[in-house]
Amino acid sequence: MSRQVHGFSLLELMVAVTVALVLLALVVPAFNDLLARNRVSSDTNLLLSAVQLGRSEAIKQNQTLVLCNANAELTACSGQAGQWQGFVVVDLADPPAVLRAGHFSDNATVSFAQPQLRFNPQGFFRTSANQPLNDQFELCPEQDGPGRLLRLWSAGRTEISLTQCGGS
Repeated sequence: MSRQVHGFSLLELMVAVTVALVLLALVVPAFNDLLARNRVSSDTNLLLSAVQLGRSEAIKQNQTLVLCNANAELTACSGQAGQWQGFVVVDLADPPAVLRAGHFSDNATVSFAQPQLRFNPQGFFRTSANQPLNDQFELCPEQDGPGRLLRLWSAGRTEISLTQCGGS
């Protein structure tokens, strides 16, 4: 009578664990890059929707609205240019009302040279001094890598394109 043995030998188990660890070492960095790209893409879409809302509401209400760098509570404009942590779309009527507010992910940086983007009643983009605005938001992951540019043309046109962030 022969006896059948079921199971794995110690050598087979060690080979299987080694193969799994090698595959895991290859997959984790690629997955982290995927998450960073998705965060930047999500922040870009959030910002684009705020721009489109501000523009359409300015046209609909026939008045000037503002998209600006928000304070920490997302209740008002901070007045700061450069790095944006969040944004608010503000109706400048008396009293001012926040139409939409949002916070960007902690693992991404959002840069804009202006402290605010104004939408006039015709839907055109203007600076705080009411001058035509042709500028861009730059959205980058925390580490160097692919990011997004949200370009704004004074006539109200927007475009999203890829950019390389950092030194790579």
